[in-house]
Amino acid sequence: MMLNQIVLIGKLNSLPVEESNNTLWKIRIENEDGVFPVYVWKGVADVLAEKEVGTLIAIKGKLTNTDDVLTVVAERVSLITEGEE
Repeated sequence: MMLNQIVLIGKLNSLPVEESNNTLWKIRIENEDGVFPVYVWKGVADVLAEKEVGTLIAIKGKLTNTDDVLTVVAERVSLITEGEE
């Protein structure tokens, strides 16, 4: 059995953009290692659309490889409040 999980923590770099018949939406997460495309489901996209670019979030998801391009499909998204302990 292979485990395919990734955790990304970073700032929301773009608001959600529809990618797949109102099902999957694309966002970008930026951290010190770069900018990463992440696909989220519509309900999550609706919540993120109300947030500001720069909002700190955590993504738990899986890596997918389509045409030799790695992307992340989010399974869980958490908003992180800066200064939270």
